[in-house]
Amino acid sequence: MYTVSEVTVVGINFKKKTYWHTLIATISVGANIFGNFIFVPIYGAKGAALSTGISYIIFFSMRTLISRRLFKVNYHLGKFRFSTVIFVVVAFINTFVNSLFLQILSAMIGLILVLIVYCEQVRYVFDFAIEELKRLKNKVINNAT
Repeated sequence: MYTVSEVTVVGINFKKKTYWHTLIATISVGANIFGNFIFVPIYGAKGAALSTGISYIIFFSMRTLISRRLFKVNYHLGKFRFSTVIFVVVAFINTFVNSLFLQILSAMIGLILVLIVYCEQVRYVFDFAIEELKRLKNKVINNAT
């Protein structure tokens, strides 16, 4: 969330409205403190992780929304948002459900869904890797002769 928000936050900096950073950080910290107050007594370290994850989603969302209002940019975040929801669901299942079968199943389904959503990028990486392997193979063959 933080890394992607570093890209989407540029509108705040371009418009020199950096006071928004203080408000965003304050709200994110407040959400984390509130989440820790609620979840840690019940779930311990898992509750702290849940609270931190929710806080980062709030942090990313606020940075992106405010930045886009100040400086109109369409980042096409649909795939990213969908993947975030998938990762949150899978993380929740793998953290709070004590069924190894459901944990493995959710992880596999989540992986497949994200790979489908990013199929163009996955295909590009595979094609690039195959071309590099062919190039390396030809280089080895040419050096051997």
